[in-house]
Amino acid sequence: MLNALEDRTAAREETILHCVAYNSCKIAGIAPDALLLEVAETLPADKGTSLKAFVARDAQDQSLESFLLETKLSPDGELEIRPTW
Repeated sequence: MLNALEDRTAAREETILHCVAYNSCKIAGIAPDALLLEVAETLPADKGTSLKAFVARDAQDQSLESFLLETKLSPDGELEIRPTW
């Protein structure tokens, strides 16, 4: 049971990382779909499949808000993606 929970936690963390990468591309003015699909081709099969699945999600399910994330300006003047909590 513990392994199953660890696997789910790892999958959730991986999906959050996909969200951050996807939205970072958008913020930078880079088309995220094409870039991340290209990156997915260079990854091990399981990681590539996970990234492709994220790109295929509805826009609402790719949003920062859907992962309780937001952009904030750091004290150094850099835009950061951070949790809302």
